[in-house]
Amino acid sequence: MSAVSPARHEMATRPPLGRLVGVELRKSVDTRAGRWLILAFALAALGVTAGQVFGGGEEAGDYALWLSIQGVPGGFLVSVLAILTITSEWGARTGLSTFALVPRRQRVLTAKLGAVLVLTVAAFAFSAATTAVGTALGSMVQDVPAQWSLTWWEVVQPFVVLVVNVLVGFSFGLLLLNAAAAIVIFFIVPALMPLLFIFVTRLQEAGPWLEYSTALQGLSSGVAATGTQWLQVAVVSAIWVLLPAAVGARRVQRAEIG
Repeated sequence: MSAVSPARHEMATRPPLGRLVGVELRKSVDTRAGRWLILAFALAALGVTAGQVFGGGEEAGDYALWLSIQGVPGGFLVSVLAILTITSEWGARTGLSTFALVPRRQRVLTAKLGAVLVLTVAAFAFSAATTAVGTALGSMVQDVPAQWSLTWWEVVQPFVVLVVNVLVGFSFGLLLLNAAAAIVIFFIVPALMPLLFIFVTRLQEAGPWLEYSTALQGLSSGVAATGTQWLQVAVVSAIWVLLPAAVGARRVQRAEIG
């Protein structure tokens, strides 16, 4: 009887990545905080839709405009959910059982990232659906024509803004492994750093290259972003997403789980 190598035995027994993503999805929404965040996101999206229908005026039928506006609550609330997804193992002290069942920590982190991306796509789809309802109703209530035509950038740019915001939150959570600290920093950075660029004149031109909320304004301006603006988004994504995520992943690989 031939012996089975440890590598082949591990490949045969470890759960597939798709199953792990499904588990992390269930874990992210199967908590009180997760359910409240999802409910808050749904209510915020419906609130924006109500504003579009009853207060949109001549722009109530502009689908592209309101799709961009819908991304604002999603960018904040889904980002907080992403933070909780990555920090829950330490905050709720479930990491010991999680990493005992899946010893390769990198696979757990990959599954959590996959779950966060699935939630992001679902949030954008929900926003698009509610915006469509708001556009149809708003055009009737405000008696204005509905404008359904979309260019590629009117879909891609709001989606990229949402994804970058969510990944920044995920990276903060991975770096700090503390939900409260990550959430506070996530909200403080985009509020305070633009003020720094305003008061320090030498940094004004460098702002879009250094701070993600400033760079993302180019994608939220209602016009097609230039090549320079896309490059700025790539640079700030490397600074605020890739760098903290790499440091955080290395920290998780070496950290004691208790």
